Amino acid sequence: MKRIVSMILTIALVLGLCACGQSAEAAWQEQYDLGVKYLSEGNYEEAIIAFTAAIEIDPKRPEAYLKAAEAYEAMGDFASAYNILLQGSDVTGSQILAEKAETETQALISDQDLLELVNARTEEDFWFLYGLSWGAEFQQDWDQKIEDTQGKIWFLVTDERVKKSEDIRKIWSEYFAEEYYPVPDGVWKYYQDIDGRLYTANEGIGGDMGYLGRVLTEVVSREGEVAILSGYELREDWNGSVSTQYRLPLTYKMAFTDGQWRCAGIIVGEEPVE
Repeated sequence: MKRIVSMILTIALVLGLCACGQSAEAAWQEQYDLGVKYLSEGNYEEAIIAFTAAIEIDPKRPEAYLKAAEAYEAMGDFASAYNILLQGSDVTGSQILAEKAETETQALISDQDLLELVNARTEEDFWFLYGLSWGAEFQQDWDQKIEDTQGKIWFLVTDERVKKSEDIRKIWSEYFAEEYYPVPDGVWKYYQDIDGRLYTANEGIGGDMGYLGRVLTEVVSREGEVAILSGYELREDWNGSVSTQYRLPLTYKMAFTDGQWRCAGIIVGEEPVE
């Protein structure tokens, strides 16, 4: 209610300024700049009020709609972000707003759709992280190697996607929400830049033969851009020719960033569950 009252008073003030001689363009710019200032300070409610005032002054300009949606997103209010983008695309005819609104619908998918989305990518996430953690994710040239002062052997990475260690972070961000889940420190003991080229200390570790798969079964909670999912990791132990399968508790944290749901953390328990 407080936000609604403030918004009404602000819009009334702005319209009054326009009526008193201030040009609509100047009034729009003043409110837009004010909104940008509030947004940069993390004062999202005040930013929304300012951007809404700018929209009232000139509803044909798409910039304020985009920034208002950004403020709503920062508050975790994706429904309002979608609505303001849809409104803006209808009023301005902006293709950018229409495309952004379409992207926003991904944040609003149902729990069942989110489970299906995550389950479809758990294998890719697992093997990427597993290979990266042992220095084995990227193609390398076994004949081009360097021995360091500790006697550790480093092999030249020839994968075209990664020329230097910073490129690993870029690929990581395609799989994971780095602001929540940065590249694990342990990865960097297997990669380093030498003479401007990326090398790996791949130790020839084979695949995890006990791993059979992951299944997410429930969305435990959703708040803003973050969702917590639970399920299990299926594993297998061998004793001679006899195998035993069991489940370990699995928790997935997902975050909606840059228009996509990305993994923001994985926890695998140690004690088997039924």
